[in-house]
Amino acid sequence: MKSGIYLVVALVLSGIASAQVRIEAEMTQSEQVAAGLDKLSAAQLAYLNDWLSRRQTQQPAQPALISARILGAFEGWDGETRFRLDNGQVWQQRVGGRYRVPARTNPEVEIERSRFGYYLKLVETGRTVGVHRVR
Repeated sequence: MKSGIYLVVALVLSGIASAQVRIEAEMTQSEQVAAGLDKLSAAQLAYLNDWLSRRQTQQPAQPALISARILGAFEGWDGETRFRLDNGQVWQQRVGGRYRVPARTNPEVEIERSRFGYYLKLVETGRTVGVHRVR
């Protein structure tokens, strides 16, 4: 059942679940069995679909591409870096790794959504790192 929970969370985060879409309509029969949906009563499945719909509407939608600048001095990332942007957003590194660049001020970045989450790209070098939004 844990794999079913992970699948449900992934569906919510990826935006597949919505008010008009039922989770069982988005999955193959084998995916439904693997996630344990076949073991749910009709009432439980309806509750899950309602919960997914409410959860989806609670999360503000992010655009597919965000262009901004990192505020202040920047020398790269180190595994737990927070990126404060000129648009007021704060993003944190979610993928390990280090990348160093000569010090620069207010470098331009793009944050792009992919199938596996958001990635921040330092425009000048093209280097990317996985991030999640903190604020």
